[in-house]
Amino acid sequence: MEHYIGESIEKLGQSKELFETIEGLTDCGMNLVETAKYLYVHRNTVIFRLGKIKKLTKLDPVRNILDRHLFQLITIYYRLYMKGSNQFDALSRT
Repeated sequence: MEHYIGESIEKLGQSKELFETIEGLTDCGMNLVETAKYLYVHRNTVIFRLGKIKKLTKLDPVRNILDRHLFQLITIYYRLYMKGSNQFDALSRT
């Protein structure tokens, strides 16, 4: 399990926007409209970012329950080790 999480985090690189989008999707139950409100962006922006996330990680949390659980774990990791980091350098810990 840890391998999959670390691999997904590495693939997302240092894109704070993508991590925030994952966090929003997780908090909003994968609802795109609610995620857009949560992030103060347009719904199409969430769809675009989700497409990038899917392409990078090969995960589809909206349609696959196991991928959704991985997103929840990524969100926990992001909140514990990355969120609020000025340099967003916590990736070196994985």
